[in-house]
Amino acid sequence: MKDTTSQWPAEQRRMHGRFELDIDGRILISRTWGPWNLECVQAYHEETNRKVQSLSGAPWVVLALVGGEPIHTPQSMAEVVSTIRDHRAVGRCATALVFVDIDVDARNLMRLMLSPMYVQAGEPFYFADDESTALAWLQAQLAEAS
Repeated sequence: MKDTTSQWPAEQRRMHGRFELDIDGRILISRTWGPWNLECVQAYHEETNRKVQSLSGAPWVVLALVGGEPIHTPQSMAEVVSTIRDHRAVGRCATALVFVDIDVDARNLMRLMLSPMYVQAGEPFYFADDESTALAWLQAQLAEAS
């Protein structure tokens, strides 16, 4: 996982959380490790904006691999909603989430915490138990959107 703290000005080095982003075809692969605060989510937003430029103009989806402590601040949650809305304007059409190295109780908490963000942003989303199930759902969403 990429340590993003060294990339940002000193005032943003208070960042809590880590992320790594890759693109595979029409899929943005997002690997995140919480807890997340506003500074981390803002850095994530800026990096995803750079990455999604190559995806704009046609439907694309997000595979979110989520690990770490399942905690967002209220400000970071609002920023995630804003990010999703921005990306939906340039073709984002769905997100599948897979929890990595998170126990069952924490997975349930994550579902409760994350679901309202996607609902508020108007984003179809799916919680999958594994990557292959998530990818199959995402491919169906891409086919429907195309």
